[in-house]
Amino acid sequence: MLITNPLGQGIATLNRNDGEVVLQTADTRTFRAPDAESLTKQVLGWQIPLAGLPFWVRARAASGPAELGRDDSGRITRIVQDGWQIDCQDYEDERPTRVVLKREGLEIRLFIDRWSEGAS
Repeated sequence: MLITNPLGQGIATLNRNDGEVVLQTADTRTFRAPDAESLTKQVLGWQIPLAGLPFWVRARAASGPAELGRDDSGRITRIVQDGWQIDCQDYEDERPTRVVLKREGLEIRLFIDRWSEGAS
């Protein structure tokens, strides 16, 4: 995952390999931890929610309690879970192409330009 600032400049990359998460900053410093949440909190000062992200990007709640908002056609447009508000927007072929995650003064915007076959 490439992490950019609001101007689109890359500030870090995040990779998961064999049970370890590696974050490399733009100045090539490398940090490692068993999970992305603690690593991004330690290095960047904020947590990236990778545990729920595979579900939320597909407009689904992860396991556990969640509040769901739906549009007139029944598609999920909002998920509130684990302290995050997830807004799923601009659907194409029943999949969101824009997902906005918000939590305590932090906003993460994901733009999906292409879905792979088999992704649901």
